[in-house]
Amino acid sequence: MQLRKDLNYWQVIDLPDGTTTPGKADHRRHPAFLNIDKPGLLKGKRVLDVAANDGFWSFWAEQQGAADVLATDVECIEDYDWGYAGPPAGFMEGKRSDLVFHYLHRMFTSKVRREALSVYDHDPAEVVCRDLVFCYGLIYHLRHPLLAIDALRRVCKGACIIETHALLCSEPAPLMAFYEDDVCQAAPTNWCGPTTSCMVHWMKSAGFDHIFIPKHIPGDRQLFIGAVTREWCDTFTESPNLRLLGEDYWKAAHATLNSATVPGEQLTVSLFKERLPEGQTARETPAEVVCRCYRTILGRKADERALANFVPQLEKGMPEEKLRLVLLTSPEMRQRLVHGAVEHNWTERLAAFLSQTQPALAAAADEARGTGPATVAKGSVRPGTPPGDLAPENTRLMVLSLPKAGTYLAAEMAGRLGMGHTHYHFSTNYVDVYDPNDLAAGRANPNKFRIHAPLEQTVRMLRAGEFAVGHLPCQSPVVHLMEGFRLVLCIREPRDILLSFMRFLYDTRRDNPEKESWYPAHDVAGFIRMRGPNILRTVRGVIPWANFADVFLLPFGRLKEDGPGMVRELSRFLNVSGEIDAEAVATQALSAQTLTRSGAHLELQWDDAAEAAFVEIGGPEVSGLVRDAEEGPHR
Repeated sequence: MQLRKDLNYWQVIDLPDGTTTPGKADHRRHPAFLNIDKPGLLKGKRVLDVAANDGFWSFWAEQQGAADVLATDVECIEDYDWGYAGPPAGFMEGKRSDLVFHYLHRMFTSKVRREALSVYDHDPAEVVCRDLVFCYGLIYHLRHPLLAIDALRRVCKGACIIETHALLCSEPAPLMAFYEDDVCQAAPTNWCGPTTSCMVHWMKSAGFDHIFIPKHIPGDRQLFIGAVTREWCDTFTESPNLRLLGEDYWKAAHATLNSATVPGEQLTVSLFKERLPEGQTARETPAEVVCRCYRTILGRKADERALANFVPQLEKGMPEEKLRLVLLTSPEMRQRLVHGAVEHNWTERLAAFLSQTQPALAAAADEARGTGPATVAKGSVRPGTPPGDLAPENTRLMVLSLPKAGTYLAAEMAGRLGMGHTHYHFSTNYVDVYDPNDLAAGRANPNKFRIHAPLEQTVRMLRAGEFAVGHLPCQSPVVHLMEGFRLVLCIREPRDILLSFMRFLYDTRRDNPEKESWYPAHDVAGFIRMRGPNILRTVRGVIPWANFADVFLLPFGRLKEDGPGMVRELSRFLNVSGEIDAEAVATQALSAQTLTRSGAHLELQWDDAAEAAFVEIGGPEVSGLVRDAEEGPHR
């Protein structure tokens, strides 16, 4: 039988003749993912497919040997969950949703039964309790989702597998967005967007004893499994893709709810294209579009740089969708997600989120920003955020640095040359993700912004066109992870490093230096003996990067003496095309208030006592290493 072309197929279903329906929703890998494809698992079982649509799960369960399969769904658009007002006038009026099912039912010569039944009407008196219940793509179409989950539990005596749209949220609190009219995917049939936490709390409240979710968050379409019996609990426990939610999960959610506030700003409603804000209207000017997108996506006003960057592009015909994708995939958006995770120490979920979404976000950003590196126009001076179109997009940059050797000065320069400033500071076993709008907090307490995770995991957060910084040691595992990066190494005479570090501690009081003996008397020698060994140990670990011929060396002294010259050299190293105003870039970078800028108000003298202490801790040897690096054969 030749496949009919006049039907609106939704699900991808393999047919008996070897062909496949041209649907949009492909669930064919889900049985293996869920570990329910084991031979004989469904033999003799009763299966219910709620909101069956084209019947993927109904026909699959029958082929797996289920003794009785019932498919339920509403049959026409008018029967959807519209509430009192009913459907919008003329909306798909008279369209039926059962045509494909019945057509495929004949092709399979199937014995699956189908009944016209709303999810709310599933009751043991009407529907025999089932060993396995499927409910795919329904919950977010409902105005009363918890009532629906209650109904599913009433007819489930084994396990229930729910797939639905869910909000990505960096909070463990059970939250839900209510979509009025057509604000979600421009579809008036979409009503609610629960977070993962909200869905599992609903299922727990409905009476599902054991709840499983995927170990890695797959995006805005998520799976939720409620198991009632030990048999089904064991089946899902054996899946390497799922995790059983334990007491820690519920405690985290309860702790958030019991806190003074539930921080909703971490709730990311529109991370993916399907949930972008409402489109541009004829009444809006391009500037108004930019302001609205910044407000709804990044939660702030669009500044002059944003307007200057994006208004001309919109005027030239760039779709608003591309602007939104640029903002959604920007370092600033990731900052908001990351800080929500840091605040609640939710590092496991953050890592899962990053590992799953970064490839998709990177692809979206590439599409949005177009092809080819952009140019830096003469006279333009811009920081690395908000995201822009100036970066050499096939480049990832790591600014390696000795402590207090101009780390964030180099970062300012890289940002003004078009690289995206992520505000990540990498270490081998953690990453500090600073808030660019709260430098004082970052200067005083970096632990507030710290995520403990290995470098091989965190370094994947960095995308093409972006840069980060770090005092990374030149060790084999780190060298391997830096393959494919462009590397800048900031160096400085160790004596100057120690004095600058001391000034910085007086400025910020980081690590409570006032408790140390050197602090009250401004005792440089005492500081060197107490803090110097650790600082020089870091210098010894980082300085061997200078032995690599392809590392760009940025000596602090030369940067201060000839800023424009170093800007020109750095721009060539980064393959920045176009003419740049090196004077402006250098001036702006040198005058910027950076994260670790040391105060100049404190006069500290390097006297004989300081030199003696420096010699005691092996300082001259380290000075020699830095000097050799600056004068080495690759320079």
